[in-house]
Amino acid sequence: MKNKNVIIGIILAVIILVIGLLLFVFVFKGDRLTPIEKINVALINKEDMILYIGSSKDCSYCKTVSKYLDENKIDYTYYDISKDTKSNYERLLQSLSINKNDFGYPAIIYIKEGEQYSNIININSEEVIDEFFKNSSISSK
Repeated sequence: MKNKNVIIGIILAVIILVIGLLLFVFVFKGDRLTPIEKINVALINKEDMILYIGSSKDCSYCKTVSKYLDENKIDYTYYDISKDTKSNYERLLQSLSINKNDFGYPAIIYIKEGEQYSNIININSEEVIDEFFKNSSISSK
């Protein structure tokens, strides 16, 4: 009888530990997903998202895009290609059905229901971004 209680206690402890670890991962990791993880979640769950692809904080056109998105309170995921490998970047484009030879940055990609709905590449002014959002019927959040 004593051994049975010990085994039940160990099983309960393991269950509590697993639940605790899962809660930790979901609560503390949830807001710290990498851009690739966020994109994959959106694609798998067929969610909508604005993906902004830029090269670095030193790019003047990228600064224009960041400023526009922030000032207009547009919720977006930023993917900095300078902080990832070329192969990961190419896989990202492939997962969005984008030919890497026809793509440039900075770029904004509107993912609707897990699929690329529209994009704008080689952005060089706020007017171009504004027109993209008007034509794509995307509203700020």
